[in-house]
Amino acid sequence: MKLRLLLLSMLFSITGCLSAPARPATPSVQMTATASPCTQPGTTLALTVAAVGEIGVYLPPCYDSSDETLYPVLYLLPGFGGDYHEWLDVGLPSLADDLIASGEIPPLIVVTTDDTYEDLQPDLIITTLIPYVQNHYRASPERSRRAIAGGSLGGATAYVLAFQHPDLFASAGVFGNGLIAGQEAQIEAWLQAIPEDLKPRLFLNSGEQDTYMLQQAQALIPLLDKYGIQHAEIFSAGGHDDGYWLSNFPDYLKWLAEDWE
Repeated sequence: MKLRLLLLSMLFSITGCLSAPARPATPSVQMTATASPCTQPGTTLALTVAAVGEIGVYLPPCYDSSDETLYPVLYLLPGFGGDYHEWLDVGLPSLADDLIASGEIPPLIVVTTDDTYEDLQPDLIITTLIPYVQNHYRASPERSRRAIAGGSLGGATAYVLAFQHPDLFASAGVFGNGLIAGQEAQIEAWLQAIPEDLKPRLFLNSGEQDTYMLQQAQALIPLLDKYGIQHAEIFSAGGHDDGYWLSNFPDYLKWLAEDWE
């Protein structure tokens, strides 16, 4: 646990002065939730991106059938020691396929990365990965259709980047993490600096048997309330593992899709 706290504390050395990627013009064609006539499953790719390293890309069912549609994008990060296929292996693609086929969420692109402590510096998500995805896939450039989430250490990275770059992310999903002890002042400074029209939403999910992280997730809520950050949370029976977090992804993805209407 002490090692985990040290690693999480080191995350806060990320500077807030990173350059945002250039954005193309607002698209005219967007996806909305409706029962999909497509019977094909989505496609999962494994790629290597210069400077970033290995990533996974989930493309929704029938992605290749349209040349104009632009899709929402979720950047999804693993915990300490994890890699890009962690979320994919636990069942995210089939879960997304089912939710899209039933019309519960619109089609989306999911981009997964390696560990943001040992393998991928978080600033590269901003400076390199987002531009790469925008240039190679039909990813919506709109802030309201771009989200970031992660489990454990990845959850901390997600909300740090969303608080530092609210012009890029409409929301952050924090699974198995929360307020990092001793960093209240830094988090409060980020929240205080966010313009009113760029305040991101936050989704918190921690298991009741994940005692310490549950406590830290609950401790973050008063700061979110103080600065008017909308949030939702699921605290239920479960531990510190991506299988538990994925069991709450139907609720998370439907919550996420509220930004896409």
